[in-house]
Amino acid sequence: MALSLAAALIAPAGAGAAEKATQCSGANDAVTAANVATAERTLLCEVNVYRVANGLAPLTADPALGRAARGHSEYMERTKQFAHEGIGDGNPSSRAAEAGFNCGGFDCVGENIAYSGFPSTTPTDMFEQWRNSPGHNANMLLDRYVTAGMGFAVGPNYGTTGTQNFAVVDNGATDTAADMLTSGACDTAESAEVSAQARVDKAKRRVQGAKGKKRKRKARKKLRKAKARLKDAAAKADAACDLTY
Repeated sequence: MALSLAAALIAPAGAGAAEKATQCSGANDAVTAANVATAERTLLCEVNVYRVANGLAPLTADPALGRAARGHSEYMERTKQFAHEGIGDGNPSSRAAEAGFNCGGFDCVGENIAYSGFPSTTPTDMFEQWRNSPGHNANMLLDRYVTAGMGFAVGPNYGTTGTQNFAVVDNGATDTAADMLTSGACDTAESAEVSAQARVDKAKRRVQGAKGKKRKRKARKKLRKAKARLKDAAAKADAACDLTY
């Protein structure tokens, strides 16, 4: 899949108990209008996994930068124009300011943009294209950046359009999209918890439908066992899904 790319880079002025994870939930799910918000968080998760693997701190998700990034993707898709500026909606820093991000009076936002031409693009597709392009890769790995916003748009003109906004100014965001981290062990444990919950629900229905004291007693005993197994499965899922960058 060939993406069209462009990057606006700010030149540098100078520069637990939890298991480390390298996978992000939804990384290989196609971006759609229905899941765009989740796909944006997955993309930030992938960027943060990449940054930490290169000895850098993860970026926080700034809501204003996110609005600016999605808004620019939507603008490019709607107008069939592809650029960082000069197409009618400002430049990276002015769009961020309009969305509510305070740069402190100077240009503080760098940007990556891309479009795929296909409606089945995944967050990983976008991430890999940027990673394999020197200018875009430099943005994702710039140590001066502390916060970011990811934005996708899906439509008939560009298929899937993506924007990444990065800023050197901290406006107080704390979310790093770490809740999107996953692993094989976590997926397995969560699946077991879902199954255990289903067994509890089934046992409850049997208690409600049981006729006579003996059958009621037997059904309640099975329900207690099912609840105990659910508690154990939940504890195992909590432990397996205690993940960090």
